[in-house]
Amino acid sequence: IIINVVIYLFDLVFTHWMKIEAWTPLYMGRFTMEQAVYGPQLWRWVTYQFLHRDSVHLIFNMIGLYFFGRLMEQWRGISGALLFTILALTKALPIAPTSFMVGASGAIFGILIGCALVAPDMKVMLIFPPIPMKMRTLAWIVLGIAVFVVMTRGENAGGEAAHLGGAALGFVLVKNPKLLNFASRWSMPRI
Repeated sequence: IIINVVIYLFDLVFTHWMKIEAWTPLYMGRFTMEQAVYGPQLWRWVTYQFLHRDSVHLIFNMIGLYFFGRLMEQWRGISGALLFTILALTKALPIAPTSFMVGASGAIFGILIGCALVAPDMKVMLIFPPIPMKMRTLAWIVLGIAVFVVMTRGENAGGEAAHLGGAALGFVLVKNPKLLNFASRWSMPRI
């Protein structure tokens, strides 16, 4: 959360000083097909997760990370960019090569689905509107909205595709926790 807030503030200050958009952190780190896939500027597969288009985007992502991140701390959000790319390459969504994606939402959807699998009956309270519900119910609602937007090619269909990519990885990692221990398989044997 601290890293995301610091990067957002840095981007605000830097954007104010710079007159050329191409030199701003948001521009240099956002994910686009043109730059990350065709470029290939590989850092964009990771950096987009730390960038947010405005303060509301940042606040809602960080609220989700704060509340759900404690249960699931080792997730990665690259799967969001991966599903975004697959849907763009297969023309399943009309995503232009210059369309960009930023935010931690894909990773947060992975965390949300992980929480729903680990603690499905845990009570959560929505902020807007303040409605109590089970974690499982919240997960089904946000997944349903994401699927609906992608299927109808609604506004932010690419972003919702990234959310679904994060959710899919969250599901896979909770169902296969040994996948999170990939680094230990390559470590040196102890003598």
